[in-house]
Amino acid sequence: MRQPTATADRQMIPSTQRKREPPPVPSRSSKPDANARPESFVAVEDDDKPESLPDEDAFNPADPLFVIMGVTGAGKSTFISLLSEDAVEVGHGLQSKTKNVTAHRFRCPDGRKAWLVDTPGFDDTGRQNIEILEEFIVSLTKLYERGGKVSGMIYLHRITDPRMGGSALKTLEIFKLLTGASAMPIVRLVTTRWNEFDMIGPDLDKAYRLEDQLRTTDKFWATLIRNGAITHRHLGNRESAQEVISSLLARRDPPPKLAIVMEILDEKRSLLDTAAGRFIADDNDKLRKHYEIEVEKLQKERQQALLDKDHELAEALAAEEMEYQRRKETMLIAKSQLNVKLERLHDQVYERNLRGDARSTSGDESSVALRSENQLLHSERTHLEERLVRAERKHQVEMARLQEIMVQQNQQQRVESRRAIQQMINRYEDESHELRGELHRLKKKNKQLKRRRGTSLFDILMG
Repeated sequence: MRQPTATADRQMIPSTQRKREPPPVPSRSSKPDANARPESFVAVEDDDKPESLPDEDAFNPADPLFVIMGVTGAGKSTFISLLSEDAVEVGHGLQSKTKNVTAHRFRCPDGRKAWLVDTPGFDDTGRQNIEILEEFIVSLTKLYERGGKVSGMIYLHRITDPRMGGSALKTLEIFKLLTGASAMPIVRLVTTRWNEFDMIGPDLDKAYRLEDQLRTTDKFWATLIRNGAITHRHLGNRESAQEVISSLLARRDPPPKLAIVMEILDEKRSLLDTAAGRFIADDNDKLRKHYEIEVEKLQKERQQALLDKDHELAEALAAEEMEYQRRKETMLIAKSQLNVKLERLHDQVYERNLRGDARSTSGDESSVALRSENQLLHSERTHLEERLVRAERKHQVEMARLQEIMVQQNQQQRVESRRAIQQMINRYEDESHELRGELHRLKKKNKQLKRRRGTSLFDILMG
């Protein structure tokens, strides 16, 4: 029997320096003179470097970025965990562990820093498809606005699935519409779980037939392949995952722009006017009509239960009816969310990320704790930044006042004023140095927190 194979391809830095002769406003870039205070040196750890040095957590427009998509359980987080330097939470059930569009750093086989973007499944019951689409689109458009590009769109599908179900077809269709035919050369269609056959026992010949069906059926992968997409088998190891990435890095042409980016950025469409937005809106309309039918059916059954004096059944039916009413109302709200422009989409995603919206987390204790810690850090950082701005404004006002007074003074008085100015500069620099040090510590703590919870791509691009 054939065996599955992968296809296709401590450091010293000077502290703040002070000058004897005061400038009108202390200059952070001015060179020290002979009368400057002696430099002091402080030791810093490798992960506590000043922000002027390259930041490995920061996004660079030249960094390759690869988006990973697929249904819940297809192996997106597992694929990323094989390559990434960050900790990635991997789910083993039917509920997705990925609740936001998150970015993870990794090193390409050629040594370059790059990013892998994990996306929630559009079949995830824990979050509305509209919210996922909004965050994805805002993150992508921000990426292109900053000069970056998507280097690859990687779609994962379990080869162990005997058929392509409704959720899988829906997710694949959204993937097609987001990407567009012209961007298919940067698409990699990857079948996963080939490494599980010996354990769970499905016949390999059956898996090969399923793979052929995926490749040759138009409603599955055939159209994508004709437009330039390439298929791979992922064997569950690092080398196999690297082969997928290497095939994208080997491309010589610049990556084409995704369809959704052209629609939103170039053509200035609202989300409802995009192909993916219309598809989700139509799907929501079908669901809403289904919920309406269920509500009517439950109302009749509840009325009959009341006539039969079966109050326990009537209460159960009433609870089920309320749930369908809630779902129906959610569909109506979702449709209104689609008819917005990019600027409002940006605001919605920013506000949702800032709140740590409970709808986009699983609600377990660790998620709640991380969200609370993140909100506290954000509040402390905002407070420090405001203090720094106030200190600088106060210093500039006092400097201007003293320099204006000096114009009217004699030589002896000016000597005293210069001494007062120097003391004021020293106080300002001491306060500024302390505040900036505290800000740096908070930013470092925030980076550590992000590595624990997975970093939102939107947050990275906004940073």
